[in-house]
Amino acid sequence: MRLIHKRLASLLTLTLVGGGAVALAFWQTEHSEQKEKAAAEAAKVLQLSSPSAVRELVLTSKKGTLTLARAGDAEGKSAWTITAPVQAAAEGDSVDALVQQLVDLRRTAVVGAGADKGEESGKDRPTSPVDLALYGLAPARLSLAITDAKGKTETLLAGKKSAFDGSLYVKLAEAPSVYVVAGALEYQLDKDLFQLRDKRLLAFDAEDVMSVHVQHGAVRYALEREGERYRLIEPKVWPADAVAVHALLSALASANAKAFVSESATPEQLKAFGLTKPALQVALALKTGAPKRLLFAVAPGVADKASDPKIKAGESKAEKKYYAMVAGGGTAAGAGSSAGAAAAAPIIELAGNWLIEKLAVSPDDLRDKHVLSFTREDVAKITIKKGATTIALAREKEGDNQTWKLTLPEAGKAQDAEATSLVYRLWNMKAKRIVVEAAKAADLQTHGLATPELTVELAKSDNTLVGTYAFGAIVKDEQFVTATPGSRIEVVDKSVVDEIAVDPAKYR
Repeated sequence: MRLIHKRLASLLTLTLVGGGAVALAFWQTEHSEQKEKAAAEAAKVLQLSSPSAVRELVLTSKKGTLTLARAGDAEGKSAWTITAPVQAAAEGDSVDALVQQLVDLRRTAVVGAGADKGEESGKDRPTSPVDLALYGLAPARLSLAITDAKGKTETLLAGKKSAFDGSLYVKLAEAPSVYVVAGALEYQLDKDLFQLRDKRLLAFDAEDVMSVHVQHGAVRYALEREGERYRLIEPKVWPADAVAVHALLSALASANAKAFVSESATPEQLKAFGLTKPALQVALALKTGAPKRLLFAVAPGVADKASDPKIKAGESKAEKKYYAMVAGGGTAAGAGSSAGAAAAAPIIELAGNWLIEKLAVSPDDLRDKHVLSFTREDVAKITIKKGATTIALAREKEGDNQTWKLTLPEAGKAQDAEATSLVYRLWNMKAKRIVVEAAKAADLQTHGLATPELTVELAKSDNTLVGTYAFGAIVKDEQFVTATPGSRIEVVDKSVVDEIAVDPAKYR
């Protein structure tokens, strides 16, 4: 028993010692983390607690002075605005990146012959005066005044960068110490009006467009939202191609300025930049707010020897430049109205003519050219006929799964992938062009559709007809097609039709 007691005592001692060691290690780790956290907090250059606390920035450099104001809630869901030297929306992401860097700004060193104990407490008072000129701070190259929600302002001055490691010398205007911080701060501070302003032609989301009217030359077209899709309402009422409309609206929403050539257009500038007789006009009606009218113009510019080395000295060469502006008011249908109301709005230069080309299309380019529109999930039966060959497929449920079966020319299992792929190809089939809008018997005869070479019928599980494709005459690499319900005669690539297998073995 004594031996057992001794062993238990030894085990207890080891347990206590081990537990103590673990506790000591835990305490040391926690103490170390607290010390590191305290050191990081003491190294903060500014007293900003969070990005949402910042309400105003005044940035001064050789490029001028910019004032940015924030309006919004305490959670940072807000919008930045440039209030001087012009009134304009700011590029929120750029300003937010600057503010975040200011909140996170930590010094890596304090310049001076040595620092007293005040540095540990965050006072950072060097023991000897600092020659600010040595660090590019007399005067400072850049300055930024930051005002928080309580009206407290801190001013950060930035000097030159260290030739040794690229770090940046900064100081607070109200304190004597010079700090060394990461050189990346200079990139955020050294920005001009153009870099910080919102360069979008018009700030809107493509999903918010209710209607769009476009006029270029004698061509006009208009699109109107109908539920989740768009339809053409001018020059005729047609279903619109969802992909084409999305591309058009996305291009318009992403249009950015290459330069702002005028902050407040005068009548003379409107004429000089070709905006009194715009090459293209767009009127937008959005879910909220007044309709917007946009003007686009093409005007000659001048390229000299400096911008084009191929030009000989003393010569000049005209080149096209592309301008745009938001003209302001007007009705959604007023794309063709006068540009007179555009005066006093900014004029921007576009980087090229890609946006104008995207908008200056034919209404036919925006039509939905699907040969037949249907919902793929509705298709439960497929019948393919070519000459004496008939192939029939049916979709059946087996528990939670759905499989395809071959019912003609014989019954058996079908390849699900082949049947599903056929439905997708038919659903995605688009016409290259529309030949006849409303076909008559004579038209069907002319294009080989009175007795089609190939037909494909789609039906629901209850035998309700989804639609029938009829493929007719072939001309070179194209084939005529029509679909019911519907009465158009269209042309598709013959290669698309060739992908429809008419051999039962392909489906077994």
